[in-house]
Amino acid sequence: MRKMKKLVGYVFLLAIPVVIAAALFIYNGSGYRLSEQDAADVAYKNAGVKASEISQSTVSKTRTGLRGSYKVSFTTPDNHFVYTIDGQSGSILNQKSDHPTSNDEDDAQKSDDDKDKTQPSEDKDTPPVSKDAAQTTALNHAGLAAGSVTNLTTDLKTEGDGKVYNISFDYAASGLRYKYAVNAESGAIVAYTTEYISGSAATPAQ
Repeated sequence: MRKMKKLVGYVFLLAIPVVIAAALFIYNGSGYRLSEQDAADVAYKNAGVKASEISQSTVSKTRTGLRGSYKVSFTTPDNHFVYTIDGQSGSILNQKSDHPTSNDEDDAQKSDDDKDKTQPSEDKDTPPVSKDAAQTTALNHAGLAAGSVTNLTTDLKTEGDGKVYNISFDYAASGLRYKYAVNAESGAIVAYTTEYISGSAATPAQ
């Protein structure tokens, strides 16, 4: 009888690590229906790039309670992208794209153009791209009309040797807030992000 009790005790002690390991496995796997490759494919498709165009890519898991998501970061010759993908539905929770502002060839061309141009002194502080044009660029990129968004703000900021328009607006139908940085010299989008508006009905449940 005593030997049987000892045997039961040994079995119980051996079972504890197995139970703990199983619990950790279930916890780590909960909230994830998609694989890392599935999440990466969602991000690549949304960015409109092919795997062959990507020079560097990383996928990592993030978790809020039992809700799992993937952070997908990848780089192409022209852009760097960061996506947050829901581990269950595959929906895009957040995205960011940083575009290079210039390269050596552009700088050289700009320098040559400057030699051929004379600009009145009163125009030096006026950027080539207007505020309205920068807003139109951001709205067109988002696929939205000015009348369909709210809280539209545009601020002209000096960054480095140039100026950019920081543009922000909300789209209630999707519960998203869009933020853009538009180069005031060239009109190109140098960065943009989207995030869910706090308290919006479209905000995913935590």
